[in-house]
Amino acid sequence: MPSRSSPHDAVFRRVLGEPVNAASQLRGILPAALVERLDLDRLTPAGGSFIDPTLQWRHTDLLFTVPLDGHEAFVYVLIEHQSSTDALMPLRMRSTRPPPRPRGSICPGSSSYSTISPASTRTPCAAGR
Repeated sequence: MPSRSSPHDAVFRRVLGEPVNAASQLRGILPAALVERLDLDRLTPAGGSFIDPTLQWRHTDLLFTVPLDGHEAFVYVLIEHQSSTDALMPLRMRSTRPPPRPRGSICPGSSSYSTISPASTRTPCAAGR
């Protein structure tokens, strides 16, 4: 498994890896109409390590399952921590590729899945910024 070099990454993974904390953050950044459809009280961590079709080791930042309209859905959370505000971050986040679908996540008879555009939030990490 690849190691993470950033202590900030470890802190964010630890805090947001807790379903109650992740659910709180998702409630704060996702559109209200989507939050109503998700049962965030049942947010469950899912394994985020896998081998992709080209036999490369991959690891998601955070991956959860959650009921969406009564059916299981996967929520992929990518955390991009920076020490200063970057006005272009929402654009950079849109260029980030989501992970491949976890095994068994495709509906029978379907070869595709829906994605939701990334949500971005800015939080100053130091006083005066």
